[in-house]
Amino acid sequence: SHGAGHPSETLTPLLAWGAGVAGPQSGNTQDYMDGFGQEWKLENIRRCDVNQADIAPLMSSLIGVPFPLNSVGTLPLDYLDNTDGFKAESLFTNARQVVEQFEVKMKQKRETTLSVFFIPYSDLTPSKQQNMLRNIVSLMQTQQYQKAILECRELIDLALKGLHYYHTYDRLFLCTSVTLGFIGWMSYVVLVLLRDHTTIIQQQKLYKVKNSVDAWTKVQDNVSELVCGTLAAAILLFLLVIKAPWTYYVYCLPPAWILYCVLQRGSDIYKLADYIKANNLTLSLLGSCVLAVLSLELLVLSFFWRQLLTLGLVAMALWPWLSLNIHCGQVGMCFLLSQ
Repeated sequence: SHGAGHPSETLTPLLAWGAGVAGPQSGNTQDYMDGFGQEWKLENIRRCDVNQADIAPLMSSLIGVPFPLNSVGTLPLDYLDNTDGFKAESLFTNARQVVEQFEVKMKQKRETTLSVFFIPYSDLTPSKQQNMLRNIVSLMQTQQYQKAILECRELIDLALKGLHYYHTYDRLFLCTSVTLGFIGWMSYVVLVLLRDHTTIIQQQKLYKVKNSVDAWTKVQDNVSELVCGTLAAAILLFLLVIKAPWTYYVYCLPPAWILYCVLQRGSDIYKLADYIKANNLTLSLLGSCVLAVLSLELLVLSFFWRQLLTLGLVAMALWPWLSLNIHCGQVGMCFLLSQ
């Protein structure tokens, strides 16, 4: 699947047969709106969809081997032709295997996070985990297999959510670092383009802020080195304390260097700000930034709702016509003024 989210691109047929596999069962496929049941003449056959990760525990159960160590799938019991006791035991093994992964990931994240900042996953505390495991064992001992299966499903679901929580634990920190890096790099590129390829900065006369520019020019090297050096040292020390992987250094240290490059062009920033103020470009610049952000968000959302692309395409189609009308209006106004 690379492109749209249509079922023909995202669904894959799964065929299972042989010893231990349940045969087809009658049912209703009206709950599924993709129309595959009608197209394949299988309207009266029960459909059992699974996630891709669920195939590994299914194969393990059928051939009688332990579940893969890092499997995050849930055993699809509807595919098994066996007793309720076997299904409950298999799903319980599946649950313990996923819970073990959850505990290992929690321990790793606790060791690489300062204790004062560590926030554990609250929906599956150690006490709740032990209570659920004991309850499942008790239900199976009293042969209440269906209740045990439901409890196992709930435990697996909580453990998988906890795994996702710890896998994405540093997402905000890393995304913030990457975002600041991109913003800093874009700012640097804009300053280079304006200074080296336009006359906006080179010809800007700064009578009002000349003293400020001269003062900044004298100290900008020392200030930028002090600020960025301190920032880089603080980041490096923090990453060493939390024993972060090497990839974190790649994400977090470049923004400090980019900030140094931007601060080296402090006088250009003063000149650009004065140019914007002198030509009353603040509102138009702000509007352009807002329009750019909205356009990017619209582009991102279009990956999930393709219909949103219509808005962008309509705007692109109208832009030449609107530009032509504006240009013609300006020409007409100049003609009238000349008359």
